Amino acid sequence: MAPPSVTHSMIPIAGLDIGFFSTKFTIGSASGPSGSQILVDHFPSLAAKSAHKTLPHLPNAAALDGTIVTVGEVDYFVGKSVLSMMGAAGGARAASDNFCQTQTYYALLLGAFHYMAAHQGGTGNLVIGTLTLGLPLNTVFTHGEFVKTLAEREHTIPSPGSPDKQIKVLVRNVIVVAQPQGAMVNYTSGLKRVVKADEQALVLDMGGGTFDWFICDGEFQPNYSLCGAAPIGALACASVICERIQAGLKKDPRTLEKVDRALRNDEPTVRITGVDHEMASYWPLAESLIEEVLEQMQKQVGSLAGMDHILLTGGGAGLLHRVVRKTLSDFARITVIDSDPVFSNVKGFYRISKMMSES
Repeated sequence: MAPPSVTHSMIPIAGLDIGFFSTKFTIGSASGPSGSQILVDHFPSLAAKSAHKTLPHLPNAAALDGTIVTVGEVDYFVGKSVLSMMGAAGGARAASDNFCQTQTYYALLLGAFHYMAAHQGGTGNLVIGTLTLGLPLNTVFTHGEFVKTLAEREHTIPSPGSPDKQIKVLVRNVIVVAQPQGAMVNYTSGLKRVVKADEQALVLDMGGGTFDWFICDGEFQPNYSLCGAAPIGALACASVICERIQAGLKKDPRTLEKVDRALRNDEPTVRITGVDHEMASYWPLAESLIEEVLEQMQKQVGSLAGMDHILLTGGGAGLLHRVVRKTLSDFARITVIDSDPVFSNVKGFYRISKMMSES
């Protein structure tokens, strides 16, 4: 695969996690107090259809943070300011096995490239050497090759430095893994914890759209016969609470975000249209959904007596822990909440890219 005609910057290794709730990506590494740290960023996993091909000029207003990308014949705004560009029904989403085949997914991929290029200076073409992407466990085998083909090529995006011009982003090598494998790699490699060859580790990953369970024999050998996923994530918990408060409320992206944040941060109340709602009275709705997916997990995995490590990760790790500490109380001594649950998968992807590029 030939590089772009003029290459202005190079990212040797990177990780990218297009999740249901947010799109996370790495922007390199830096030395910190505890050694090398992987730098990450993110934006909402929403793409707003745009009537314009370039960002509008907004006098006396803050500039929009994001870019407009073209997928097929449709222009989409993607980025951190996307909620300001959404229509009335823009926040309505449903977990789908075919999400990675949608125009929205590709728009989010291009949005991540925009921010990666901007971090490099954003003035010219970009080459990414090895990029690791993740998919939910229920689609990694059926859609992995599609995602690899989608990403491993040359892409065109607006220049972050001059939106009226275009730049090329060439991705030379793409690795596609199950999303929770990133958290497992980050847990063992980044935090220097060792999963011995004769031990089993279970990762429970509650993302925005799915709940995945991932089992490793030893440090890096997945036991796919016991792995699985359910289409219920943290936003499903927020959605059911929104609907209990008022029918149709879940379709408003800002309200859904408010309730989701209140749930994940264990806030006592959430204010909607000037009324404070006690979150404790709605918690049983979320709890029942999480109990349901934990029951599905245990039906497939069977006894957890053989587990030596249980890692809770994902944006809904806090919610998950509130239920796990009751339903799986016998395993409290081996259960750990990820120190960085939102970004652990994408940091693990970065580490996988590094390992594969050095092998």
